[in-house]
Amino acid sequence: MKQNSLKTNLVWLRICIVSLILSLLSLILLSFTVSRAADDLWKQLGITQMQGTEKIRNSFMNGYLEYYGVKNAKNIAAVNRAAVTKDLLTYAKSYVNHATFKAA
Repeated sequence: MKQNSLKTNLVWLRICIVSLILSLLSLILLSFTVSRAADDLWKQLGITQMQGTEKIRNSFMNGYLEYYGVKNAKNIAAVNRAAVTKDLLTYAKSYVNHATFKAA
């Protein structure tokens, strides 16, 4: 009876270890994908992240939307526009809530 219980416990322990390893691996791979997606956002707009951050700051500080120099905005495919807009708004929200923007 104890032998059977020990085998069952070992099987469950192995399952837990494998699922933990797979979870960690997927988390690591996802973090690289998110980083690439942020870089992809700026490439699609045709500006650097630094220029984008300046445009966001100037837009909020001066009360108008600064988009001068964003070369590729009209060339983004219609299917990708929603995703690019969502990524840009997410970045703008995180930047506006950051201490750097509040200090400015």
